[in-house]
Amino acid sequence: MSYAVGIALGHNYLSGTVPSEIGNLSNMYGFLLGGNDLTGTIPSEIGQLNSLGFLSIYDNSLSGSLPSEIAAPCNSIFSAFGALYVGYNSLTGSIPSEFGRCVYMEQLQLRYNSLSGTIPDELGKLNRLKILMLERNDLTGTMPESVCAFRQNDNITGSSQRLDLLSVDCDEVECDCCTNCA
Repeated sequence: MSYAVGIALGHNYLSGTVPSEIGNLSNMYGFLLGGNDLTGTIPSEIGQLNSLGFLSIYDNSLSGSLPSEIAAPCNSIFSAFGALYVGYNSLTGSIPSEFGRCVYMEQLQLRYNSLSGTIPDELGKLNRLKILMLERNDLTGTMPESVCAFRQNDNITGSSQRLDLLSVDCDEVECDCCTNCA
C-alpha cells in the first residue's frame, strides 16, 4: 500500500492513535483525519511522506509536541506541502522553525492548542502563505517583521500573493499587522 494517493477519514468517529506505519505510505499526497477522537501524539514518521501536499488532523485529542519531522516533506522535490491543519487539539511545545523550509505552504493553522514560546522568524520565509492562524495558544513575544511584511506588501514576493488572514492572541503576542486578534 505504498502508493496510496490520499486517505480521507474525517468525521468518522475514529478513535485510537495515528499509527507510526503511516510513514510507509511515502507517496501519499493527502491525509485527512480531522474531526475524530484520535489520541496520542503525531508520529514523527509523517516526515517520511515525501509527496505530502496537505495534512488535516484538526479537532481530535492529540497531545505532545508538534514533531519537527512534520516539515521533512518540504525537503523533497516531489512535495508541494501546501496546507497543515492541526488546530483544536492539545499540542504543546514550540512551533518548529523547520516550517520555514515549506516554501509551498499556503495555509498553516495551529490554533486552539497549547503551543508556547515565540513565533519563529523562519515563518517569514513562507512567501506563498495566505492563512496563518495561531490564536488560542500560549505564544508570546512579537510577530516577526518578516511575517508582517507579507501582510503589508502585496509585492514582497514579486507576485500578487498575500497573507490574507493572520490571527494570534494579541494580548500575548504583539502584532500590528494581524487581521484578527483573539
